[in-house]
Amino acid sequence: MTRTTGSDGERTRAALNEAALKLIARHGYEAVSMRQLAAEIGLQQAALYRYIPSKQDMLFALLHEHMVALLASCQEQVEASPPRRLYSFINHHVRFHLARRDATHVSNMELRSLDADKRVVILDLRTRYEEKLRAILRDGVSSGAFDLGGLDGEVELTARAIIQMLTGVVVWFRETDRLPVEAVSRIYSNMALRIVGAKTAIREETACIATA
Repeated sequence: MTRTTGSDGERTRAALNEAALKLIARHGYEAVSMRQLAAEIGLQQAALYRYIPSKQDMLFALLHEHMVALLASCQEQVEASPPRRLYSFINHHVRFHLARRDATHVSNMELRSLDADKRVVILDLRTRYEEKLRAILRDGVSSGAFDLGGLDGEVELTARAIIQMLTGVVVWFRETDRLPVEAVSRIYSNMALRIVGAKTAIREETACIATA
């Protein structure tokens, strides 16, 4: 019987990624060994290296996959108004990351564990993603839809503040909380609109919604 090309390898690699994310999120990158990872999915350690050349390569692949998926999943509607675009960006960000909690935690906490050359690649992807937010803020300021106070560096500082606010959601949110994900994403979206001085809140769901 002819084996479907890559089928077994793809399933094994997916299982490795899931196990690696779980272990690193729980114990930290430095504490997780290749032996431990192999045991988690029932592989011999020697067989593990067919899929992952090194522990560094594993971490880089996890962070790279997370950022590429984030960039690809949010297709901005450039014809929409800046307030609607900001709402959509925040709504998507919250839902995407809460649907991928282990990957988000590893991405946030373990960038420091990457070798310098690999870290530069991930930082470049992060910059590209954050530029989407800065572009929305610049358009909002130039159109008069946002009021950031007229200070030097207002867009950059505001973008950093919003990203930092969003980063904390994964830390505190629990599925047992009173508010569901949909309500949290809506509230955070409107909090961002207030931060930038937008005049009105947006209640309905908009485009650019993350899926699990």
